[in-house]
Amino acid sequence: MDLMIPHRRQVLSSDLWVTYFERNARAATSEDFKPPATRDLPPEVRRVLAASLRAWQLGETSDGRHLRAAARQYAIAQNDPRFLEAVDLFIKEEQRHGAALGDWLDRVGIARKAWDPGDSLFRACRYAIPNYVIWASVVVMVEAMAEIYYASVRRIVPCVRLQSECDRILRDEVRHIQFQCEHIATVRRRVPKILRMGIRVIELGFYTVVCAAVYLAHGRVMNYAGLTLGKFITAAAGKFRHLQRAMNPDGYIFPGERAVPVWADERTAVH
Repeated sequence: MDLMIPHRRQVLSSDLWVTYFERNARAATSEDFKPPATRDLPPEVRRVLAASLRAWQLGETSDGRHLRAAARQYAIAQNDPRFLEAVDLFIKEEQRHGAALGDWLDRVGIARKAWDPGDSLFRACRYAIPNYVIWASVVVMVEAMAEIYYASVRRIVPCVRLQSECDRILRDEVRHIQFQCEHIATVRRRVPKILRMGIRVIELGFYTVVCAAVYLAHGRVMNYAGLTLGKFITAAAGKFRHLQRAMNPDGYIFPGERAVPVWADERTAVH
């Protein structure tokens, strides 16, 4: 019989997440050289970005007060005081994204936004959610949309500086989603599987609303990048499947647990 080890990933401790965010912050601030911003953008690219990128930049500038309040309650419930430190570093990383995008907008002569209806609606939703896990499940949906959006921006803009900022944001979003999903899975491992199925249905409904809102507000950027509505739906569906796998507690090894080996003939046996 062949011994097979299930493909389960170890949940990272808050200590490791603090180390990661600190290292990432040092890497970001150690970049002494940044390529100049290309001010002479093609008129259509400038129009498309001026109508869209400013809203995403505004969304990256939250002070994080409500997140900290929800995270504090979560840290107490999980007996994990260093989680708050990790969340603080996560917030600062998001704010660095906002600062970098804002700096680029300034350099190319596109005025920043002080208010945006989509951003205000999303902030209102976040402020109404005192529970960290529910908050995180909403945020990862938006971060999945951010992955699609910034990839589109990178494809259309002929500016090395903004391309490099998009690359950094896309790299960071991968870890942000992992960070949030691990903690969602940590709580959901105590939820019966039948209830998890119900949660998945609710999340699919909310995710559909998020996707529709993002495409209505920023579809021009995606279309300009070659991402038609059909391709957007396909990409968004793939992101949702990834999120569901990442939030599924069955895919993790939690602190204090050990991976249980499964014998190959047991996996294929007919019961």
